[in-house]
Amino acid sequence: MPDIVTTGCTVYKRRDQDCDGQPEVQKMLAGAVRRGCLRDIVDSQEFLVDDLLLRAVFTPGHTTDHVAFTVNSDSDLMLLTGDHILGQGTTVVHELGSYMESLNRVLAIRPVALLPGHGPVISGKYCEPDGYRSIRVIEEYIRHRNMREQQILDVLASDGRGWRLDDITRVVYKDITDPKIILAAQNNTLLHLKKLQAENRVQCLEVDHEIRWALIRPNI
Repeated sequence: MPDIVTTGCTVYKRRDQDCDGQPEVQKMLAGAVRRGCLRDIVDSQEFLVDDLLLRAVFTPGHTTDHVAFTVNSDSDLMLLTGDHILGQGTTVVHELGSYMESLNRVLAIRPVALLPGHGPVISGKYCEPDGYRSIRVIEEYIRHRNMREQQILDVLASDGRGWRLDDITRVVYKDITDPKIILAAQNNTLLHLKKLQAENRVQCLEVDHEIRWALIRPNI
């Protein structure tokens, strides 16, 4: 956020201890406080900008303090997605459980267009009657993450003794050979494992001085 805040403007910020403690964010917030122009923002808060009505939609996941905005233009509802959904590719995720909940939240809004912070606008219709590309993109984000999660669960189910993170990644992302991309894939795998761990579906074990991941099997 510090790179898009201009000097002298009023700053509306969803306060979050983790994000607000980062040095660049601290510097920006301190400057806004000195100028007396720092304001809190709450979920569903409305802003009137010229003839447009903007409404805040809390969408944690990319960061814990991320906020998107719906935009009412005539009878259409659009979504300013920030970094939650990009115009192309996928975004960096901090916490996957929250991110998936946020995706389902914006899907329920049914926006006719997505206005991302990076990349082209996603708008227009596709072949199905009354089907919008924006809806299809959100559904694809959800489908892709769910597919990866199931792949990871399938790997863990194949050997109950537990799997190392890099071994899970190699199986799930078997077509990737570039070391830099493998590291990114490994981070994605870890995000899924932490989400599943929070849901009490997998556990992290120490086996022979190595960290391994395994399914939590129900007691029968």
